[in-house]
Amino acid sequence: MTTWHDIADQLTPSQVEQIEWLQGDLLDGALASPEQHLMLARGWASYNLAQSFHADVPPPADAVEVGPWLRLPGGERSRSFRTITGISGLDIAVAISGSQYTDGRIDGRVSLSGNLTKINAAGARHVAAALLAVADRIDES
Repeated sequence: MTTWHDIADQLTPSQVEQIEWLQGDLLDGALASPEQHLMLARGWASYNLAQSFHADVPPPADAVEVGPWLRLPGGERSRSFRTITGISGLDIAVAISGSQYTDGRIDGRVSLSGNLTKINAAGARHVAAALLAVADRIDES
């Protein structure tokens, strides 16, 4: 019979540690069956393989957060991301949050944060220029 140990080389050390922890008699054996361990290991191995398939796709420029590759209902894969860029001389940041696809294109939404209540004309021009630059980045991906 195949056990999770047979595919342990496809798991991260943390994943192996978690399955080993589950092998204890937890919750009166509710999570301790070898079949459940194998099913969990197979799921993680599949997840790990998906991450490695697209390891060559660089994250979006200035990304501060990048999620794992996930399969969409149509079969395509994407990952979430978030970027933050400060606007020079202002207490304002422009962020893009969205999805990146395996071909590198992004689908993003723009948000502003910071002190937006009172800015002068020059500040408004800086904000407008930053928003146009971010919109261009999204369109060019």
